[in-house]
Order: sequence, then C-alpha cells, then structure tokens
Amino acid sequence: LERGDVHLAISVAPANDQRFGTYLLPPLQVLALWHSSLRFNRTKDVDVRSLAGWPLLLVNSGFVTRKVFDAACRLEHLEPNVFFESGSTPTLVALAEAAHGIAIVPSTVRVDRRRLRAARVSCRNKPLQVDAAVIWQKRRPLPRYAAGFFESFAAHLRETLHSIL
Repeated sequence: LERGDVHLAISVAPANDQRFGTYLLPPLQVLALWHSSLRFNRTKDVDVRSLAGWPLLLVNSGFVTRKVFDAACRLEHLEPNVFFESGSTPTLVALAEAAHGIAIVPSTVRVDRRRLRAARVSCRNKPLQVDAAVIWQKRRPLPRYAAGFFESFAAHLRETLHSIL
C-alpha cells in the first residue's frame, strides 16, 4: 500500500496514521464452529472458558483473530487444547464438519449451517472481535471502482455474519 502496489487494503484498523484514509468495517468476530454430534452448548455466544478441554482447531498465529483468542485465554488463565492448527480456514471448517473438534475462526469464513453449529466466542460477556477497515494511501487517487466498494463490502460482511449466526 505504501509503495502503491495496491490501491486498497483490508486490514486491522490502523491507529491514527495520517498517511492513510480509512473506512471502518463491521468488526470481525471470532467464531466457534462445531458438529452437532459434539454435544457442545448451543447459544449465540460461547464463553472462552467453556472451550477448556475441548479439542480446538485453530488458525495459526498469523491471524489477528488468533491473537485475540490467545489473549482471552491468557486473561482467563486457560491453556487451549490445540488439536490442529492451520493457515487454511477451509481445512479447519472441514475438520469441524467431520467432528474432530471445535474450529475457532474469523467471521469471514464460509459456513454450511446444515453441517455445523456456530457461535461468537466471548470473554467476560464481551464478544471477541477485531476492528477492521478498508485502507488507502491518501496521496494517491482512489480508482473509480472504490466509490461503491466500501459500502457494498461492509454490507456483505454484515450479511455474512448474520447468515452464520
């Protein structure tokens, strides 16, 4: 983005960096996905403490949602039972569909509601989430396609989360 190789980036909302313009998006949620045969809670929100002891399918530490999940575990003095870790969310979803554990993934993941249950992960009654934004270099003109992209993408993210939960 700084070199001008791309016009826009979707990332964690930057902290007051005057070089970049930002359009805040709906926050990315940390989700728990599991097969109904696991007999795990069926609520809209799952507290991180209720995941203790369950085999967890986690995104790798390069994901900001993983960092947030790990921070919540540290806050609650929990050692997660990591069964499998991957940089591929479709792999984690497939493992959850096969009842190998509870996948902890970002809310941008595609979920087949007929095969999986889903809930937001929370800690101390607050959902785990990440502020996201579309970012661009202020000194470069935005391409024409960007005019409607921000609102359309934000609407898509809201609808995706709504359809999962």
